Amino acid sequence: MRNPNSFGDLLRSMREQAGKTLKDLAGHMGWSIVYLSDIERGKRNPPNVGDVKKMAVALGIEAATLLDAANRQRNRVELNIGLSRTIATQKNRPTGLRLNF
Repeated sequence: MRNPNSFGDLLRSMREQAGKTLKDLAGHMGWSIVYLSDIERGKRNPPNVGDVKKMAVALGIEAATLLDAANRQRNRVELNIGLSRTIATQKNRPTGLRLNF
């Protein structure tokens, strides 16, 4: 079962709202129709940031919407956080991880 809030579903919706076909957008991206269709159906991961921005331009939309969906699907958080890893060993086993915000 597909997630209705997935990157692919959002991309398809935005593409259709822009009046573009799979062939139109795939051609603009330099991709095959099958590859773009696979992305829309969730068979492939969202493309890289540069390609997402290029798609947004082709569709005449803000890139932030597509980037947010792509990052959520990748389970990434685009925040600048400091990560401090503290490993205390007890019998040579790692016992802790501390995040500093």
